[in-house]
Amino acid sequence: MDTELRDRFIALWDRYFPSCELPITFELSGRDSGLPEAKPPGKWRCVVCDLSRVRKGRSLLLGSGSLSCSGAQYYMGYVEERSPDFRYFLSTGKPGSVRGERYKKSPELVDALTARSTFLPAGSRKYLFRRWDTLSDADCPYYPEPTGSGTSGHPLGRGLPGCRGLLRTR
Repeated sequence: MDTELRDRFIALWDRYFPSCELPITFELSGRDSGLPEAKPPGKWRCVVCDLSRVRKGRSLLLGSGSLSCSGAQYYMGYVEERSPDFRYFLSTGKPGSVRGERYKKSPELVDALTARSTFLPAGSRKYLFRRWDTLSDADCPYYPEPTGSGTSGHPLGRGLPGCRGLLRTR
C-alpha cells in the first residue's frame, strides 16, 4: 500500500466527511500479517459483529476456523456447500424449523440468485481487515471495479495501486 495515498485519502476524507468514521478495508492473503487468527465465538455470531472491532481501529485476521456462521463460511470462500434450507433462511423461513432473515422476498428469488452466483474459493488464505488509517506498506486492500470494466478480470476487484498482484500469496 502506498502510504502517501493512504495519508492523502485520510486528509480528503476529513475534509469532505468530517466526523465520519474512516472506511475499513480487507485483503485476502496467505502472507503472515503478524496477527493471530481470531478464535471462533463460543456460539453463533455474524461476522459483521466482528467488524465492529475493526471500525474502532483494531485489525482482525479471519480464517475458516474463525467463523461460526455457515453463510460467512460460504461467502468468504471456505465451504462450497450450503444447507438445504438456505433458500428459506435467506427469505421467508420455514415454519417450525428455519427462521427467515427476509433478505429476499421468496425462496425462488434466492434460487435465482444462487444460480447466478460464482463460488470463489479462499483456500488456506485468510481475510485481513483493517481500518484505513492502520494500513501499512505491506498491506494490499481490495477496491471494487465498475461492473464490466474488465480491467483486473477478477470478481473481487483489484489491489490498490502500489500492490504486487491481486491475489498474491506472499
